[in-house]
Amino acid sequence: MAAPVYALYYFVRDKLGIYWRKWLTEWFPNKYFSDRAFYELTSNANIDNPDQRISEDISTFTQKSLYFLLVVLGALIQLVAFCGVLWSISRPLVYFLVVYSLAGTLVTSLVFGRVLIGLNFLQLKREADFRFGLVRIRENAESIAMYRGEDHESSQVKHWFGQVYDNANRLILWQFALNIFQYAYSFVTIVIPSAIVASRVISGELEVGRAVQAAGAFAAISSALAVIVDNFESLSRFAAGVDRLDTFAKSLTVQKVGSQPAAVIRAVEGDRLALEAVTLLTPNNQLYRQLQSTSTTIVSVSHHTRIVKYHEQVLELAGDGKWELKSAIDDGLGR
Repeated sequence: MAAPVYALYYFVRDKLGIYWRKWLTEWFPNKYFSDRAFYELTSNANIDNPDQRISEDISTFTQKSLYFLLVVLGALIQLVAFCGVLWSISRPLVYFLVVYSLAGTLVTSLVFGRVLIGLNFLQLKREADFRFGLVRIRENAESIAMYRGEDHESSQVKHWFGQVYDNANRLILWQFALNIFQYAYSFVTIVIPSAIVASRVISGELEVGRAVQAAGAFAAISSALAVIVDNFESLSRFAAGVDRLDTFAKSLTVQKVGSQPAAVIRAVEGDRLALEAVTLLTPNNQLYRQLQSTSTTIVSVSHHTRIVKYHEQVLELAGDGKWELKSAIDDGLGR
């Protein structure tokens, strides 16, 4: 009977998680694509990698939310089941457990909480930046190969991973300190109950069997009350992901409330290529060769169609990969 019950437990949990993720994954893109929010957010420095927040943070949020909810419910049931037993045997053990658990939770939250949540938040961001950089290289592989940008892109990838590596090392050090505290915290609970009830056992006031029963109840209640301390590493990662999703959701809501009537961009085809305030730098003078191959001899940096009215001089390809500054009037470009 236990086997199908356990299987049903995980089945229901996973089905709830995927349904919840489906709903959120529909809600976020609807907000993201309404009123051009996806474009406006590119200028928001607080929102990085919205693709990662939609694809991964939502998945982690739905799965971990249900996981921690069930863990807390299990701890509450365990606490109710054994608290009466321990209370009937030794009230000092109950008082000690309450005080000890509160102290451990406060120390964990105040000493490690802010740091670990911040580091996990930064790790998610840098992992997303690293992944986005690799995707961008894959999508622009042809352009990178054409302009021989392998060295530059390789250095960028190494830089992104360097940030991932440095932050991961800091995160590992803080997790190491947290693990030391967690193990020391759990070891103390093994010794303390024996020390508290030892005098009553020696005096004959408490039977050995009842002492063993008290130790079992103490361990069960201690495990229930220490659920935050024991799971704090996972909780910090979960909190960082929730923070990223919350910031993203609020930015979409603010964008929706404060949005102005959307400007309309109309594309009109013309017979000229016009650039304004642009500097073009390409390796090995490839721009010259490309313009030469298309029989382009004049480059005018302007958004106007008539050159001579707005420019007295223009750049002209002079051969051998060189440019020559010429008069627009003398060349008869006043048409």
